[in-house]
Amino acid sequence: SYYGTHCLLVIEALALVTFGLYRPELKDLPGTVVMLFLIAFILYALSMLLRFTGICPRANYFYTVEPEGNAALELFYRWIPCPYLYLLPCAIALVPYMLAVLGIIRLVEKVSH
Repeated sequence: SYYGTHCLLVIEALALVTFGLYRPELKDLPGTVVMLFLIAFILYALSMLLRFTGICPRANYFYTVEPEGNAALELFYRWIPCPYLYLLPCAIALVPYMLAVLGIIRLVEKVSH
């Protein structure tokens, strides 16, 4: 289900742009990063609640508690050995990725018009 869910996310994002329902802008970038970390914090709090109550002792939604074998996140955890906070370097990786996506969208728009 991991790959299915992630493939659907990519397809849905492409559909939003393709059908003209949403056109990402550079000004969306800071809000997107903030929203991502807000959602991650909510999932971290939920994971900790589930762990604390014993309902799910290994809860780790969105890898907010520990990296669980993800090589990049393990590196970040060595740099910042603190649950949730170790995800902060992800923002540095997210910005170039988002800029690349914006660039590709702009390129496709130029070619198609």
